[in-house]
Parts: sequence; C-alpha cells; structure tokens
Amino acid sequence: MEKTFQNRQEKIQFLAVFIVYLAFLIWLILFKLSFSIQDIPRIRGLNLIPFHYDEASDFHLREILYNMVVFIPFGVCSAVIFSRQNRYLAFLAPILASLFFETMQYIFRLGGTDITDLIMNTLGGWGGILIFFLIRTVRSEKAVRTVNTIGIALEVLAILFAIMVFLFAYR
Repeated sequence: MEKTFQNRQEKIQFLAVFIVYLAFLIWLILFKLSFSIQDIPRIRGLNLIPFHYDEASDFHLREILYNMVVFIPFGVCSAVIFSRQNRYLAFLAPILASLFFETMQYIFRLGGTDITDLIMNTLGGWGGILIFFLIRTVRSEKAVRTVNTIGIALEVLAILFAIMVFLFAYR
C-alpha cells in the first residue's frame, strides 16, 4: 500500500492549503464575503423542498452551480485525508461539512438554510473525490503534490479576489 504523503513537507503544505481553503469557505458561506460583522445579512430561512424557488431565474441556476463548484476542493481534500483509512469517510465528509454549514447558517441567522445547498455541496464534494482518484490514477505518487500545486494556484486567485472585493467595498 502506497503512502498518501511522500514526505513531511508535502503533508505540511497540504495542511496549509486545506486550512486556507477552509477559512475561505467559512468566509464565503457563513460571512458572505463580508469584511465587517455589520455587513452580514441577518436572515433565517429554511427550505426543505429540493430545487424549489418562488420564481425561476438565472440567479438560482448560478447559485446551484456555485454551491457545487465551491465544494469540489473539499472533496479533493477529503479524499487525500481519508482515502487510505476508509473511503466511506471521504464520501461522508462533504455531507457532514455541508450539514454543519447549513446548520450554522440557521442557528446564527446567517442566511437561508436550504436542502438544495446540501445536495449540491455534497455532489460537488463527491465530484472532488472522483477528481482526486483520477489524479491519483494518472499521477500515482505525485497526486498530493499535484493537489498542492493546484490548491496554491487557486488560493492565490482567491486571495486576489478577496483583495478586489475589499478594495471595491471600501472605496
């Protein structure tokens, strides 16, 4: 059985990428990309009917796709963390993480709690798991290095995005 991490540096780099990603995910989902507590919308909604909206619009379709895309890296990271111990845990992690975020949104009135979000976040996470298994099949021992490289590149873009949001929000 091959090792998940080839060396200690690769493991530390992965953990750093994962922690930065989680921080961005928390900022995105719970704090709605806000830089101030006062800017966070204080609403509490609960929708338990999948893909149900009062009116059809492009916004809902984009939101559904964004929910899926934002959880793809979570799935990749779950696969890296759990693939050697128990693959079922890798597939369970996106469900539990999404359920955690949706519950926190409801408890702290940080947005609408929506079953559609739970479904799409989970599907995105599972897609990320499949992407990691594909990377591991193609790159074998360099799979985590590949994940780290892609993760760092995406996080640099996310940080640049955050800087732009901050600059435009406080002009």
